[in-house]
Amino acid sequence: MISARSPVVFISRVGIRDLRLADETIAWSSVRKIQIWEQRLQKFVVLKLDPLVAGRFSGGFLRRALSLMNKTLGADSVIVNAGGLTMDVKTLLETCKQYWGAGRPAPSDHSVPEPEPAPEAVS
Repeated sequence: MISARSPVVFISRVGIRDLRLADETIAWSSVRKIQIWEQRLQKFVVLKLDPLVAGRFSGGFLRRALSLMNKTLGADSVIVNAGGLTMDVKTLLETCKQYWGAGRPAPSDHSVPEPEPAPEAVS
């Protein structure tokens, strides 16, 4: 079994970085959906990205190796495999969802409306 000597997945309020995919962090603001996908009894965390951002993560070795799965999931998907990590896929999913929720800006339709200015006196 091959194992990493140092961490390979970093999750923060800013985003997620999987060194097996790319050296770049995927910002939570570019993640549209997070879900579990199962293939042949293996489960993966799938990040659906903004299509403009997804292209930057298409060249990694693991991504190319999983290209058949990605065709099923869509070109705007990034697969994060929990294999070799110290957490299982369910914990990885929940951790991603928690940080995703905290790291995204509030939707504009749920923003607090500004108070209307007081009417000016007319003389």
